[in-house]
Amino acid sequence: MHEVHKAHPDFMPAGLAEWIEGLNESGATQARQLMPEVQLAIREIVLTTLRAEHGQEWWREGVPRRIRVDVVQTQEASEEAGERESFFDLLDYKHIAEDQWGLFDQSLGMGEGKSKKSRLEWFDKLNLIRRKVAHPERGPVSREEVELMGEIESALADVVGRLGKD
Repeated sequence: MHEVHKAHPDFMPAGLAEWIEGLNESGATQARQLMPEVQLAIREIVLTTLRAEHGQEWWREGVPRRIRVDVVQTQEASEEAGERESFFDLLDYKHIAEDQWGLFDQSLGMGEGKSKKSRLEWFDKLNLIRRKVAHPERGPVSREEVELMGEIESALADVVGRLGKD
């Protein structure tokens, strides 16, 4: 019935609105709980890897110039204090991984396919979910999206657990 309602918004049998609302709340709650864990794991993987590879020059040698400029501008415009690496956006990590693919292919490359693009596609899907969590008016977080977040979180937790042990 939910799929029919999506295709035909006028279709709303008794109880469907309440069921959809429950689905929305459940998915949003789970996604809201997982999102910080996922983002912090990505941050830890990227920063630890860049610092291990580039040492003190990790910022200049590991982060593409465009991202460095954007991050510093965001940091300067913010009234919040924090290190520049606290001002990365989620997709900045994707672009860093693309730029330094040899460093991140094993840790951040997920999914089907062999290409860098297909193995980093999960970032875009995660970002869409993040937007729904931050802006609920953009629609509910689906069961499939919550499952994807759980898979991503589990894979990233494994990587974080191996950091420094390799």
